[in-house]
Amino acid sequence: MDPEICCEAVKKSARLRRLFFACDSGVIGVRRICGSFLIPLEKALEAGHMNYVNDHYSEWIAAVDKHEAEIKNGTAPRWEEVRNGQHVRMALGTYKLKCFAARICRDKSATWTRLDNLDALRLHLINKHHWTLAEARQVEKEEDFVFLLHEELLEMKLTDDEAYPVRQWSIQFGSHRECEQHFENPKLEY
Repeated sequence: MDPEICCEAVKKSARLRRLFFACDSGVIGVRRICGSFLIPLEKALEAGHMNYVNDHYSEWIAAVDKHEAEIKNGTAPRWEEVRNGQHVRMALGTYKLKCFAARICRDKSATWTRLDNLDALRLHLINKHHWTLAEARQVEKEEDFVFLLHEELLEMKLTDDEAYPVRQWSIQFGSHRECEQHFENPKLEY
């Protein structure tokens, strides 16, 4: 990925600016709760930290924004035992569902078709849980898929690229220890 494109993407996107800030000198700043630090953009790209800019980060932000709005407008109940970061915890299930579906969609063995995320999840329900096609087609909401695929999502571990945006946000909202159990390579020392 071209460093200039990454810097421009950070400058133009309000969502990306929540986590990063770009400088004209080819340095990207990473926002952290304890302050900011600068790393050369080329190093971030080499380390693979910017691979998710187009996909993982935007999917994560969409999940966080969705659950934050649900809590604010009262369509999702507040959890009494959680004071801070409920939306981040709720977003993890939705985000893992999207990553789960994306993994199924990436399998190009079936050269005769390309699945979208919903069809991939429905196919999983049919193949693994012996649903009929008619039953699977009745499921349309993400929340229903998160509920139905609860065990699969618990067992699934996010790769480093998938985990990166979650890790950054969970550190800010104090839920990093809870989230780390969902990563292939947990980093519990903070």
